[in-house]
Amino acid sequence: MQRRRFTIAIAILLAATATLCVGAARPASAAAAGGPATRIDIVKVSGLIDPINADLVARSVGAAEAHHALVLVIQLNSTGGTISASAREALALKIVHSPIPVAYAFDTSGTPSAPCLTSGGG
Repeated sequence: MQRRRFTIAIAILLAATATLCVGAARPASAAAAGGPATRIDIVKVSGLIDPINADLVARSVGAAEAHHALVLVIQLNSTGGTISASAREALALKIVHSPIPVAYAFDTSGTPSAPCLTSGGG
């Protein structure tokens, strides 16, 4: 039951921040670095969202920013997690405030879900 609540909480957090960005998804910092970005970063997360997986996602967001990626794609296949509410909130805020657009897809049933796109903060 707790895993289901966690999955629903994460889905609500990310769905609440999801916006469809058509066009201007280019952060100013990447444009200043010279030339258009051609890199797409992808991170696959499977299993429970524990501190290790949460750190993987947080580091992936930071790496996408450092590489001026065009987008970060998070492929999430999880049935719940073990991190605290404050850790979930911190991770969600890092994703939401990233200057790089973050696309994510949930797969908890074995069938791919439609991807969502979270606007970058820039």
